[in-house]
Amino acid sequence: MNYLIETHKAKKSQQEIVGFLIIVLMVVIAGVIFLAISLRPQSTIAKDDADIANFLTSSARFTSDCYSSNNVKYKTLEDLTEDCFNSPTKKCDDGREVCKVLNQTYSEILKKVWLASEVGAVKYYELQSYYQTNISDSIDRQPAFVDIISGSKNTSGCITRKAGQRIISSGSGVIVTELELCKGV
Repeated sequence: MNYLIETHKAKKSQQEIVGFLIIVLMVVIAGVIFLAISLRPQSTIAKDDADIANFLTSSARFTSDCYSSNNVKYKTLEDLTEDCFNSPTKKCDDGREVCKVLNQTYSEILKKVWLASEVGAVKYYELQSYYQTNISDSIDRQPAFVDIISGSKNTSGCITRKAGQRIISSGSGVIVTELELCKGV
């Protein structure tokens, strides 16, 4: 009889050990899945985003403090973009170069709308304006005449990359202004 009690206790112990091992195995599997998700490589492809495209469209209409007595008006960022591409040494009536005013104005707007930092929601942004003769073929893309970067592009906290662009017809090609954002947690 003593033997039967011992056998019953041994079976009960074996069942408890198997149950414990199943629980440990489930925790390990959940941990591996969590690790795989959190350590997966970040996306290098920026997705088109309507908010960014809308931002570029509305910022193109933003009036700068660059005055031109020829037109008797203050220049918008779109005017400055065209002037900067067509004549980089062109100046406002106060003597500042239009390209410097364009870069400074865009930088100030971007800092107010998207503050890039390692601990914030936006990890970095990059705004570029460049000329391209064929919009569907990026091979003929000229070097950027506006290039504003804030934050660290190689940050590990980047979860999504979003981008948008605005296109201005100019001569036989187009001036493209692109903005790419890296959003994190």
